[in-house]
Amino acid sequence: MQERSALPDDVQSTLDRLRADHQTADRRLQELDSQRSLTPEEQLEIARLKKRKLHIKDEIRQLSARAGQA
Repeated sequence: MQERSALPDDVQSTLDRLRADHQTADRRLQELDSQRSLTPEEQLEIARLKKRKLHIKDEIRQLSARAGQA
């Protein structure tokens, strides 16, 4: 994903926060995936984390597209 250095500070900080949230969710998914067996709660957490990651990725794309048009 290409970044523009001329993004307004608020847009850049939002993108940075979203990327950090995405990485946090990804790390937790990796932790859960490394376990031999999962509790029902952990299985539910995996489903929620995957949905969250997709939602964050969509937000990043939308914000980047809007910023690119400005």
